[in-house]
Amino acid sequence: MLSEGDRLDRKYLATIEAGISASQTDEMKSNSLQLVVSDSIHESFSADQQRWLYQLSDFIEEGKGAVQGDLIMPRS
Repeated sequence: MLSEGDRLDRKYLATIEAGISASQTDEMKSNSLQLVVSDSIHESFSADQQRWLYQLSDFIEEGKGAVQGDLIMPRS
């Protein structure tokens, strides 16, 4: 999986860790790594972070779109 990572424009990281620092999420953003958190810990993040975070339901909806062909496939 790691060797395939360079082929993807955006990667996703799901976590149950609450309150990740703003500097860490800023680094994730700059590296096209989308953080996915459960709805139950979403409130543990700052308002700025919450606007950027994916809740698990957002990730599932995006996955459904990919299956239906609504998303651009990874570059080759």
